[in-house]
Amino acid sequence: MIKKRVAIYARVSSQRQEKDTTVENQLRDIELFIRQNKGEYQEYDRYIDSAKSGRKTTNRYEFKRMMKDAEECKFDVILVWKFDRLGRNLLDIATAIEKCKKLGIEFLSVKEATVNPATPMGSFFSKLLLLVAEFESSMIGQRVSSGMQRRKEENGSNFGRKQKLFLNFSKIYEARESGKTIKEIGNIVGLKRSRISELLKEKEKIIKLCRQGKSIREIAIELKIQERRAKKIAAYLHSRKIIPAVPAKTTKATPNYLNS
Repeated sequence: MIKKRVAIYARVSSQRQEKDTTVENQLRDIELFIRQNKGEYQEYDRYIDSAKSGRKTTNRYEFKRMMKDAEECKFDVILVWKFDRLGRNLLDIATAIEKCKKLGIEFLSVKEATVNPATPMGSFFSKLLLLVAEFESSMIGQRVSSGMQRRKEENGSNFGRKQKLFLNFSKIYEARESGKTIKEIGNIVGLKRSRISELLKEKEKIIKLCRQGKSIREIAIELKIQERRAKKIAAYLHSRKIIPAVPAKTTKATPNYLNS
């Protein structure tokens, strides 16, 4: 009888070091399972990820090595203590099981024999797992898409950063100066009217502070904005001859006794 080559996979999380899930205990139970089924299985290699989170497979070197060996059909069975040792991300588990199934590789769990994907019940479980994972993935995609749309409406940027606003403020100011309404400006630059109003008020505050002799740093601090943002807006306003040149920092007057 030809014995099936077995790849043993064990993992322990850095955040979960309970006595029963240590690598040593996992391996002990797996070795016992192989001895009890001596005529059927033969160990090929061990893949051990110590102190690795199960949330992602990208940072688990041994898991990736095992899946690479699976693609080369170096073994016939992947044996784990429990299926959750493969990971805590349903999509990752389901994807790994489905990939190995297509390669003709079985997945076995020492503690969960009833969910062996090779059995009818296990096959049902793995398909259900895949469906749940696909649902989870699609829900994540929808949440990401909704978040990006919301940030785009609020900031003019899909990634939550306000760099696009940095480029659009000149368009906003010029459109306003040409007599366009806030609604029309919003349609031009793709921002909400409330955001357009905020930017126009910010411009007026900067003009007022500049005329008071405030420096770029003082303006940034008072308006609670980035210094480079204040500098760029002030430079634009100066180029339009709306305000004089603004110093980066306040120049302190030299005391008379130092000039004598």
